[in-house]
Amino acid sequence: MSLIKQPFGFGAGGGLATQGGVDFDGSSGYATFTAGTGVETGSGPFTMAGWIISDDISSSSIVEIGNVCMDFQAEAKLQLHINGAGNHRSDSANIVIDTLTHCVITHATAAMGAANTKIYVNGSVVAATMGGTGTPALTSDGNIGSMGGGGYFMNGVIAQVGVWSSVLSAAEIAVLYNSGKLYDYRDENGAYTSSADLVHYFMMNEGTGANLEDLGTAGNDATLQGTY
Repeated sequence: MSLIKQPFGFGAGGGLATQGGVDFDGSSGYATFTAGTGVETGSGPFTMAGWIISDDISSSSIVEIGNVCMDFQAEAKLQLHINGAGNHRSDSANIVIDTLTHCVITHATAAMGAANTKIYVNGSVVAATMGGTGTPALTSDGNIGSMGGGGYFMNGVIAQVGVWSSVLSAAEIAVLYNSGKLYDYRDENGAYTSSADLVHYFMMNEGTGANLEDLGTAGNDATLQGTY
């Protein structure tokens, strides 16, 4: 595992002095975890968030639970991807090579769509369009950096992955983005009042070994697989 401190201008702030991440190789590296209470069944509500620095623009997963994946494809558009069914995808390319990016997707319940699903990049909501249809089906199977361990392998850094059992507001997501500076998802401040709903929080800051501590309410640590 590669430990990267304050990568690409990732400045200190929000109670954190430094932040590392896992530098995945894009071919076989990913992490598995067991989804906890609140995000392990049903179709929502949930929020997924994570920081990335992509080495290339290819089909890459950030975090997945059940058939629900926050990822981006060769068009560099962030999306909520329902495996085998469809997606709700950003209208504009917002994943840029070698650029630190904060990615967030919220979903209320039932099928994907403009009313239920929102995509945020660097603290701001972005316009998105449905591609196909699909309803999230959350299960206990969780992955970071790959879709099911069989594809969409991330080539680049992933850090600070969070999963909430609620839909965070636009104001809360702006707090988490913190103008591109580090922010601890466990700390409530200003508009952000949903720390109790933070089921999973993988800072991915260990720097050694294959275990990624889960600081969320579930406490289900993730385990690195493959090469990275």
